[in-house]
Amino acid sequence: MLGTPSLARAQSSSNAFKLRYVLSTSLYGTLPIADIAAQAAPLGCEGLDIWAGRWGNQREQVEAMGSEAFTALLKKHGTRVHCYTCMDTGMVKAEPPMRAMRGFGGDTVIALLSGTGGDKDKKGSDLRKAVQSQVEKLKPIIAAAGEVGAKLAIENHSGGLLAAPDAIRMMADAIPEKHVGLALAPYHLPQDAALLGRLVGDVAPRIHYFYAWQHGDGSGEIPTPQQVTQLPGVGPLDFKPMRASL
Repeated sequence: MLGTPSLARAQSSSNAFKLRYVLSTSLYGTLPIADIAAQAAPLGCEGLDIWAGRWGNQREQVEAMGSEAFTALLKKHGTRVHCYTCMDTGMVKAEPPMRAMRGFGGDTVIALLSGTGGDKDKKGSDLRKAVQSQVEKLKPIIAAAGEVGAKLAIENHSGGLLAAPDAIRMMADAIPEKHVGLALAPYHLPQDAALLGRLVGDVAPRIHYFYAWQHGDGSGEIPTPQQVTQLPGVGPLDFKPMRASL
């Protein structure tokens, strides 16, 4: 889960369902991982979601400093690695960073399905076949994740196979392994609170990660006066139906 400290404080008053928070390094551009790690615990986040490439180069920073220095850094700031987001490799090629992540105690890899742009408009039986084809391609990484005790979370994206709610439901049903699930990003789906609440209810047992991000600053061609920060409760999308379903 990813959210804000104000939401974390609100959750603390309830003994029922509680959200768990991690801090994504992509929110910081290319700032030093040492500065980001220092903010995780004070923000109420249980660990770090480390990105690489053009989304944030913190995985490369970790590789440059070495495992011993990075482990010491995590200990100093009282935080840990929760997951690696591997948009640069895609899920099929995510085994090397997955194994590195496990060395730091992280347990989840988040990535896209690569090369599925031509599938985004498929429906019905054609869509189901495309989902099954992708599941076949994922079998090696699914097996590797099972071997090292990692979870895989496949992110839906507006330009790929999982661009529509039906495709997400099919993917949730198509993979029997319980260590494989979804990184659900409402950001990339129709901004309809009721529809998203139903979708979350349908696939909730397979959600390993949830992006509580709004459309806002950085979301393409949004005019400056209409830009808002990409945080729940700030933009127009109502997250309450999705939280209720969770």
